[in-house]
Amino acid sequence: MRLAHMINAKSREHAHTCRKARAIFKLRYKEEEDQFSGSVVLTQLPCNIKYLHLSFNQFSGSLDLTRLPPNILQLHPYNNSFSGTVNLSQLPQEFYNLDLSDNELSGEVFISEDLFDIVQAEHTKLIKRHLG
Repeated sequence: MRLAHMINAKSREHAHTCRKARAIFKLRYKEEEDQFSGSVVLTQLPCNIKYLHLSFNQFSGSLDLTRLPPNILQLHPYNNSFSGTVNLSQLPQEFYNLDLSDNELSGEVFISEDLFDIVQAEHTKLIKRHLG
């Protein structure tokens, strides 16, 4: 199972990243289902993280995408129980993949033309709208 894939420039940063990850993810592991549950605080991710894969777990709560690290390229929170609305107006400049599918997210999401195709939202109640 791959919870998070964090890429660090220096190996000595790995221990610090692991300690910080424990503070970011409020986890419970359900052995019988082989899944993690709990909440995720995306506003406190390490600034050098590039990829974060949270898929196929039972994470819940809201997704604050307004203060993601500037170097993150991909975020995959699909197939969880995240709920509420999301704000996609402040995604990092080099960001190229966001999969919100199979969550309990809802509402209208206004997305710029250049980011419209990189956001997947299948099996949610999100309505993708072009930012005009």
